[in-house]
Amino acid sequence: MSTLEAQRGVYRTAARAFVIRNYATVAHSLSAIPQAQSLATPDWLTALQLDAPNPQIDLERKLGILRVTFLATVTSDSPSSIPSECTALAHLANLPPPQLLTNMWHDMTATGTPDEEIFATPNAAFLHPSLVVSLALAALKLDEPRIGRAAIEAWFGSASDQVDKVVWEETSKEDFDWRDYGIEQESGAGMSASMKEVDPKRALVGSWLRLYDIMSLHVLPRLGEWEAAADFARGQSVENGGWVPDERVDSSLQHIIEIRQEEALDLAAKHQRRLALTAPKPKPRAPASPQRSFTSKEKGKGRAMSDSDHRPNGGHRSDSSSSTLSSPKNQRRSSSPSTRSPSSNHNNSTTPLPSPT
Repeated sequence: MSTLEAQRGVYRTAARAFVIRNYATVAHSLSAIPQAQSLATPDWLTALQLDAPNPQIDLERKLGILRVTFLATVTSDSPSSIPSECTALAHLANLPPPQLLTNMWHDMTATGTPDEEIFATPNAAFLHPSLVVSLALAALKLDEPRIGRAAIEAWFGSASDQVDKVVWEETSKEDFDWRDYGIEQESGAGMSASMKEVDPKRALVGSWLRLYDIMSLHVLPRLGEWEAAADFARGQSVENGGWVPDERVDSSLQHIIEIRQEEALDLAAKHQRRLALTAPKPKPRAPASPQRSFTSKEKGKGRAMSDSDHRPNGGHRSDSSSSTLSSPKNQRRSSSPSTRSPSSNHNNSTTPLPSPT
């Protein structure tokens, strides 16, 4: 088995392991293949122009994309999943995200030191845009859009005119269909694009457009640079000296407007939820005491009591008179002849007076 075939086998093993999240196998596989000193080489472009594929260069590029994607994933999820014996990868996975991203950029372009900022450089003139796509997506995954912007701007500011010429010639062919290169709004949709076998020139066009979409629809909006996003989309149009047709540019501009509107609605909804959570809760009101309903018997009693209020002394007998009348002893004394007064006997006599003759 040739070295190239062996490396292809290792790459396929690593790619399958990455899909099922077997990160230890991915780390061992990537560590088993020597890393290319620089991926920014014009050899791939020369092979493209001559229609003479170079399998070794293509494999190195795919390994580079897988390496960037893998490191971004484990750094955000679980850096400890890389075995300690894979020292180089374990060291990178434990770096702070900004340092990791700049380190990977300088590894691709073989420029500067890991701690330096990303900048346009002649070394990036022949960097395949698919590698920059993987780095920009890694920056979004690690919540570092500023570094993603720096990488994209550095590539567009460094890309060779020969790369632009190949893209222009390919998109000018009669059989080129722009409908095959629609806008991908999901920022992670292109993570595995490098694993698909497509025509090399069409793959170059797809990577170029993917980078264009990531910058205008994801990186700049994430930074709140809405006007810069629209300017970037317009700057690549045919009208402004680019090769992206106006219809595709208009579609990008419309997507930018929709993304901004969706973000505004989302922010408004979050604000309303925050107000609802922080608003003071109203104090519970004391329940009103229920009114008592009187029965007909109680109503009659109430009327009798009301009538007695108009009698002398309130309509009640004194305690002495009440006790006198109610006592049997007093009743007997009042009826005794010895105790009656003459006036009482006269007035109370029941004997009829003789009629006058």
